[in-house]
Parts: sequence; C-alpha cells; structure tokens
Amino acid sequence: MGKDLTVKEIASYTGIPRSTVGYFVRKFNKLAAEGKPIVFLGPPSPIRKSPPSPLAIINLTHLTEIAGGLLEKGDIQRLYCLLRSLKLMSEFGIVPKPSSFKRALDSLS
Repeated sequence: MGKDLTVKEIASYTGIPRSTVGYFVRKFNKLAAEGKPIVFLGPPSPIRKSPPSPLAIINLTHLTEIAGGLLEKGDIQRLYCLLRSLKLMSEFGIVPKPSSFKRALDSLS
C-alpha cells in the first residue's frame, strides 16, 4: 500500500470500517505534524488465568487407591465411569470443589 491511498481505499483493502481508518489516519497525521513518533503496539495479550486442571487438585494417591480398589473388585464399569468423568472434566475445564469430588469418590468406593 502506498501513501496515496484514500481512507475509503484503505478501508476497502483491509476490511476495517471506514470510520476507524479515518480516526487513525487523522490521529497519525496529527502526531506526524507535531513531530511525535508513531508507536505501534501489538495487540494486548489476554490476561486470563486458566483454571487448574481437575487432576491438579485431586489427591492422586487417594484416586489411585480408589481406582485400584475398583479394579480389584472387578468393578470395571465404575472404574471406567470414574476415569471417563475425570477426562471429560479436564477437557471442559471443569474444576469441582474438593468436597463434591470427595463425595463422588466416596460413592464409587
């Protein structure tokens, strides 16, 4: 793109609304006329703290004992449900409260 493009042409070329292009052209022209540098900052990085993985808050020793107990009993269906539930919670970012998770584990054993 050259310096000879109009606001309408820039908007058409970039897909940015004409009013937005016009705003920034005026802003940059004003800074240039005042001899101030034009600083382009990158897009702001999102400040999102991802929730901890459900497995990160579970006592893995207790979970191993429960899974081992279910396996020893031959209760493969409950073991499968437990592991599948943990996998789904991880995939969807669901972090249960420790008390509710303890109740769920206790109901399986």
